[in-house]
Amino acid sequence: MANIKITLELDDELIADYLGGFSEAYEEVEKCLHALADGNTDEEIYNEMLRHLHSIKGNARMCELRIPEKIAHVIESVVIKVKEGGIAYFPDLGETIHVSLDKVKETSLAAFNNETIDEAAYEQLITILDSICNDLSKVKELTNHFLHLTTGVPLVSDQHVESTQADQDFNEKELDILKMIGNRLKPNE
Repeated sequence: MANIKITLELDDELIADYLGGFSEAYEEVEKCLHALADGNTDEEIYNEMLRHLHSIKGNARMCELRIPEKIAHVIESVVIKVKEGGIAYFPDLGETIHVSLDKVKETSLAAFNNETIDEAAYEQLITILDSICNDLSKVKELTNHFLHLTTGVPLVSDQHVESTQADQDFNEKELDILKMIGNRLKPNE
């Protein structure tokens, strides 16, 4: 475990300003996430969300909060990737953004209270978030892994339900039908 050190002398007023600004930006990002969950994909929603995430990141940088700044930065990168169409928005991605913001707040409060945190654990979360932007073939898997680590949501592989005999019979019937159609489509020899 590493102790987060703040080299900047922060007075209570600056901390209150940071937390107040964070709360306002958090609420605005929440509104954007609700709009996305409702199916609204207007580009202005992404612009609004990015504006508030940028404020969170900048305020964390100003207060020399390294881990919160890094988390906010990578959240920003994820949203940019969604806005540009590199990643399709889906509910678990919204939840990942939400939980990440909670981690920004959690690490900020820990720093302000001079609490010791496990920086390596947060770096692992940052790495997963960064991978969401860079490994587009595994976005859903990485998102699920992130939510599993942060909220205890079961991994997708843990949620897999064994197929019933009826499902297997149905799949065999489908396969037989596809074979029959394939045989009918073969050219006459």
